[in-house]
Amino acid sequence: MNQYYITSAKILGQTLRAARQEKGLTQGDLANLAGLQQKTVSNAENGSQGVKIGTIFQILSALEMDILLAPRGRSVKDSGEW
Repeated sequence: MNQYYITSAKILGQTLRAARQEKGLTQGDLANLAGLQQKTVSNAENGSQGVKIGTIFQILSALEMDILLAPRGRSVKDSGEW
């Protein structure tokens, strides 16, 4: 399973796009799975600052992904707490 280090809205958007494309989904397909409009998925993938965190979680759920948080400078596998 891939791990992604997200440090900005732009990188989050790029990661969401890559995950969607890996699954062979269009933005419209993902929007339908997440209960959103295609434009909302587009905004998230483009790193728009106005996308709500709840929307990100809807997209992540549709992509069967989760968020793991770790202190900066440490990977998840470096932390004995994970």
